[in-house]
Amino acid sequence: MAMVSWEAVRTHIVVVDRRASLVLGSAVGLAAAALTVLGVVVPYLADQRLREAVAADYAGRPQEAQGLAAQSRQLGPRESVYAVEVGNTAFEQNQWAAARTAYQDAAGLGTFNALVYRNLALADRNLGLLPEAREAARKAVQFDRFDPANQALLAEFESKP
Repeated sequence: MAMVSWEAVRTHIVVVDRRASLVLGSAVGLAAAALTVLGVVVPYLADQRLREAVAADYAGRPQEAQGLAAQSRQLGPRESVYAVEVGNTAFEQNQWAAARTAYQDAAGLGTFNALVYRNLALADRNLGLLPEAREAARKAVQFDRFDPANQALLAEFESKP
């Protein structure tokens, strides 16, 4: 029978300084807090700015409404509702190019709001973009075919060459 001999192997134990551990733990905690702010607080701020924009608009303060709508859009760039309000405030001030851009952004984000497409059609018409206006009017009817205003607008575009 062969004899097996074993040798002692020295193991390395990593010692972490308590201060380094505390710093690392604090950094992780701060990162978690930052993500919480981004994920929870920012959407509330965006909604608050939107509400303030609508209130300013109804109170007859269009420039203030436009600024607040832009703030809500910056806070929630992936939400169509904020782009719609930016478009609405521009539309109400006859700023057709700005309204068009905002409504196109809302459409790109997936809005199903027929009024967005109707207003986009009107903005396009005012900019002389008749083929684009006709297409937006078709979308408005597609999303709300029972709205007589959508039907009338599409009929107006289809009656012209």
